[in-house]
Amino acid sequence: MRGRSGTEMVATTAWPTWTMFEQQSSLHDVALASPANGFEGLDAKMNLGAPLFAKQTAMLLEMQRDGLFTYGGRDGGGGAAFPAGQAAISFNSSAGRAAVEREAKFRWASVVLPFHDDVVASPHNGVIGGASLWTLTARNRTAAEYRAVAEFYRFISEPEQDKWWHQVTGYVPLTLAAYEQAKADGFYQKNLGADAAIIQLSRAAPTPNSQGFRLGGFVEVRNIIQEELERGFQGQQNTETLLANANRRADVVLRNFERTNRR
Repeated sequence: MRGRSGTEMVATTAWPTWTMFEQQSSLHDVALASPANGFEGLDAKMNLGAPLFAKQTAMLLEMQRDGLFTYGGRDGGGGAAFPAGQAAISFNSSAGRAAVEREAKFRWASVVLPFHDDVVASPHNGVIGGASLWTLTARNRTAAEYRAVAEFYRFISEPEQDKWWHQVTGYVPLTLAAYEQAKADGFYQKNLGADAAIIQLSRAAPTPNSQGFRLGGFVEVRNIIQEELERGFQGQQNTETLLANANRRADVVLRNFERTNRR
């Protein structure tokens, strides 16, 4: 069955909490949790009762009912619909750009995330995310092994390597030098929208509400929000109940983390 857009879905999303809650909280300078999204201590409490999240959630539930939005699943589950031509619009990480480049059989474009202009006149900065590399210590590690790891990090931080990784994946470059090289090469003129995430991250100075998130058990918190969203999409609860349940359950996760790590 084809939707009004000519595709099976009008819009969908990957990483629902990342695109619809975390990024939106940053763009609108509203805390996801207070104080300062967990950066000021272990006593952080979820802030899902804020009017912004009610507005955002009510919009998603209404769009789902009207056939304008299709929930694609938790985490990256909804990411494949757009490059497959099943959805006309998809919200995703810039890291999904590589899959679109490789798989899409149609013309497409990427832009910065939308915002509610009746909440803020102009959006604040978005939040950086993506995968991370960690080096773990161990008793049997040698100095030579640590030097090798340091050399690897030095190598991937070279502007040329950083630029290559940014261009073939969609991830934001780690260094300003890599971005400047890509810009000088005409990469963004040839690949319109490839700098959307860079623009979104750098268009405003970070605030305590838009500097990122440091919450214990954050993966579990995300799963709770997704689970309560699913119940809303299934018509089992309204916006107010959905957010109240998510807030209450996520706060339990934060309090458990606080008790375990408080010294």
